[in-house]
Amino acid sequence: MKPSLLNLRVSPAFFFVRGMSRWRSIRLTSEGTRFLLFTFGIGLAAINTGNNLFYLLLAMMLSLIVISGLLSEHC
Repeated sequence: MKPSLLNLRVSPAFFFVRGMSRWRSIRLTSEGTRFLLFTFGIGLAAINTGNNLFYLLLAMMLSLIVISGLLSEHC
């Protein structure tokens, strides 16, 4: 390949993914354990009853877990 045809620009997403691939140790606090158990219970209630409000609450709680993980890596 010619060097002029090779695009060597690196996107900011590359650095984000590269930074996220480092080894990390995760410690679960007692509050985190309670939140995960409560999330699991809401998930079981959503499956058992089929109530859309439980599914909405489950989605919110799972997104809070993801956001918490991303923010903890950023700080």
